[in-house]
Parts: sequence; C-alpha cells; structure tokens
Amino acid sequence: MAVAVIVAVVMVAGVASATPILWISDGTNTVTVKDNGENDVYDIAGVVTWTGSIGNFTINVTTGLSKPIIGDSNFPKLDLCSVNVSKGTGMLIIKWTDTGFTLPDTLPGFITNVGGTTNGTVSLDVYLDEGNSTFGTGTLLTSLGPFSGTFSDSDAVVIDPNEPFSLTQVVIITHTGAGQVTSFDATTSPTPEPTTLLLLGTGLIGLASIGRRRLKKF
Repeated sequence: MAVAVIVAVVMVAGVASATPILWISDGTNTVTVKDNGENDVYDIAGVVTWTGSIGNFTINVTTGLSKPIIGDSNFPKLDLCSVNVSKGTGMLIIKWTDTGFTLPDTLPGFITNVGGTTNGTVSLDVYLDEGNSTFGTGTLLTSLGPFSGTFSDSDAVVIDPNEPFSLTQVVIITHTGAGQVTSFDATTSPTPEPTTLLLLGTGLIGLASIGRRRLKKF
C-alpha cells in the first residue's frame, strides 16, 4: 500500500508540473503567467491569457492554447496569438510553453503555421526539448521570418523525439515608433499521417477528374 501511495503521489506531481506558461518581456520588464495562476484572465485549463502594458508596448492581449483545450498529451498542439500596440521603439519577446508530450509513431513530425500583420517585424522560432523542460530549446523545429506587412508562412519537419518532451513557441516583435501594431497567430501541431495525406491527394485527384468530365459536357 505504501508503494502504491508513493506511485500515486509521483503521478499526481507529474501531472501538476505539466502546466502551460506564458512569458512576455521587453528586455527590462518581464511577465510570467501560469495556467490558472495570477494574472491569467481565464480559469480554463489549457488557456492562458494576459492583458496589460509592458515597456513601450502599451496594449497587449496575448493568449496561449494547449492541452486539454486543444490537442492532448499524445497529440501535441500549441497555439499562440497576440495583439500588440507600441508608443515608441521597442522589442517584445513572447514565449509559450508546455511539457509532458508524446508523439505516436503514426505521426511523422510537426507542422507550424503563422500569419498576421505588422508595422514592424515579427519572427517565430519553435523548439522541442527532449529534457521535457519548460522553455527548453534542445531542438529547433523551425525558424520563420522576420516578416513585415501582411504575412503568412508554414514549415514542416520530420522528427522521432525521445519522450516525454516539451514544446515552446518564441515570437520576437520589433517596433520602431509610436502607434505601430502587430497581430499574429502561430500554431504548431503534428503533421498528418502519411495515409491521411495519400487519401487527401486521391480525393483531390478525384475531384479534379469530376470537374474535367463536367466541363466536357458543356
């Protein structure tokens, strides 16, 4: 019974430690918000939202999504979105991290999508850490940007990581004056199974064939 209690405590501790964390800094001031912790707008597991002012960035509305609201421990998925307005020159670093992920053998890796608009520049790095550390930077999955204006990009990587692992998204925003605005949404999730891609391709070919036959009738 004593062994069972110890195992149960360790399991609970492991689950409790897998807490998504949002980190925002202008290089001088830093805000750290844990899921359901102080300054988290929502008391929903897997959703962390912070609003406030930091340095020359007077308006910031930032939300990170992770398990269990999107994905789960066996289907790792992170989403980070933010709106930021500055009153002067400055740089803002936004990090979103979660731990305790595994990746099924049927899923070959990850795909990252990012899009938005900015008067300054925006860049995105995504890391996988086999040490399962919060904000771990063991393996760089992708590096996108820097972007300016209206932007959209994606990148996929094949990887078979040791488990469990953590995922971290890092966005760097640079503004050069007052009244500049940046808004973006970045998502990292597993790439589809090869069979799913094959079925999708077959379906698109079939639709194209049907379209050609219909055009011939006219």
